[in-house]
Amino acid sequence: MLLQSYGIDMDRAGRILEYFIKHSADNQDLRNLTEIHIELLLKWQNIANLIGLSNEREIAEFLYLDSFLALKRTNEYLLSEKIRISNIADIGSGAGFPSLFWSFFLPGANVTLFEPKRKKANFLREFIRIAGLKNYKVEEKMVQRESLSAQLIISKAAININDWPYFSISNLAGGGVAVSLLTEESEKIYTRAIKKTGKIAKSVLIEYELPYSLKRRLVGVAVKK
Repeated sequence: MLLQSYGIDMDRAGRILEYFIKHSADNQDLRNLTEIHIELLLKWQNIANLIGLSNEREIAEFLYLDSFLALKRTNEYLLSEKIRISNIADIGSGAGFPSLFWSFFLPGANVTLFEPKRKKANFLREFIRIAGLKNYKVEEKMVQRESLSAQLIISKAAININDWPYFSISNLAGGGVAVSLLTEESEKIYTRAIKKTGKIAKSVLIEYELPYSLKRRLVGVAVKK
C-alpha cells in the first residue's frame, strides 16, 4: 500500500496489481509506479468515470498489460532502428493508458498528456504529482491536425482509427514516430488508412499476445519522412 487507504478497496487494488506483475517485469520501480496508479484509479473512478471495466483481471489485462506490452514492443523497435525519442505526445490520455509506462521504458523522455476533460486531467495531474514524474505534464485541451511537432505520438483509443494515421503523421516532426494500438478488428482499417497517408518512410505491424485471454494485439509503428 503506497497511498492512504481511505476510499480505496486495497484488497481489490492488490489483486489487480498481482495480475499485472505476473506477466510484466520483476522490477520494484515498475511495481511502485503501477501500484500508485491502480490505487488512485480506484479512488477516482466514481468521481471521474475513468474506465469502463470492473472485472479485476480484465482491468489488469486490457488496460495495464496491454499498455505495458505495447510500449515494450514499441521500445524494442525504436532500439533496433536506433531511433532516439526525447518528447512524446499522448492524445486523449484519459486515465493515463498507455503512456504511464513511458517512464519505465524511456525515463529521459518528456511526456505530454493531452486530455480535454477536466476531471480526467485532474486525475492525471494527481498521479504525476504522487508518482513524482517530473518529466510528465498535462495539457487540458483538444489537439488539432498539424498543431504539434512531436517526436513520438500515441493514442490508445481517442481518435477514430480511419483518421488516426493522417492525424498522427501531421503532428510529427520529420523522422518522428506514430504509434497505434490495434486489435484484430481494427488492423485492416488501420492498414488501409496508413496506405493512403503520405509522408511515411516506413510502416510496420508488431504482434503480441495478451496473457490471460490470449487475444492477439498489434502495435502499428509509422515513421515520418
